[in-house]
Amino acid sequence: MLVLLAAAAALVTCTAASAGKPKHRQRHRKKSPPAAVAPDPYAAVLTKYLAGRQPIFCGGGEGPYVAFTFDDGPGPLTQQLLDFLQQQHVPATFFDIGQQIAGRESIVTEESQIAVVGDHTWTHPQLPSLESTPGAVLSELQRTKDAIAAATGRPPRIFRAPFGQRDPAIDAIAKSIGLLDVEWSVVVQDGADADVIYSNLVSRVVAGSIVLMHENDHGEIEGFERALPVLLARGYVPVTVLDLLLKDPPPDDMPSWAGQCVAHWTPPATTP
Repeated sequence: MLVLLAAAAALVTCTAASAGKPKHRQRHRKKSPPAAVAPDPYAAVLTKYLAGRQPIFCGGGEGPYVAFTFDDGPGPLTQQLLDFLQQQHVPATFFDIGQQIAGRESIVTEESQIAVVGDHTWTHPQLPSLESTPGAVLSELQRTKDAIAAATGRPPRIFRAPFGQRDPAIDAIAKSIGLLDVEWSVVVQDGADADVIYSNLVSRVVAGSIVLMHENDHGEIEGFERALPVLLARGYVPVTVLDLLLKDPPPDDMPSWAGQCVAHWTPPATTP
């Protein structure tokens, strides 16, 4: 009995002592707010042109902006072109063929870091010839869109029809998966030698031009490398196609073919 009374007394004493001590509240760390998502600078302009008439052939020609575009990659000469663009700090736009991406994913990733990457279909077919086969056009575009997204972390927003062969039905299919049809206003002559490519570039490029070239043609790459310093000296500012739409958008009654593109900005008379 005495032992029980002693134990009870000790328990009361401990309880009283604990009650007199200040309680330490557990501190809860405040959760950091989620990182803000940067606004998409191209969302509004893409929405505008996806809702309007397609395709895009050129910019507005009101400023010194031009867009150099390269089709049919990635391929064996793509790295050479990328190295040159990086050395010159020149942005560009690439339209890649989906079936050529496998094994070259790192190159497509590098393209996306200094350029805009667009969809150029999976097998580079004549798209109108596929329209009688249900789902064929969509498959060509969607498979390439998925391959580019896997390589770069973001899906493409623009596409170019092989050989420029497209129609309203093809544009509507592209639009259904968020792709804007972008064609061109300047062609440099496929397969020509570097001298011809150089001459065509320095004589044909004007404000607002979207220039079609190919990234796996020695003559086109060499001619471009030689012509670029001349065009820069004239005051032209290379931009991606998306930045062209943002900085120098086509007029509301935009051209329905390349021959209607008009340059309002011209280089100073003292330039070469």
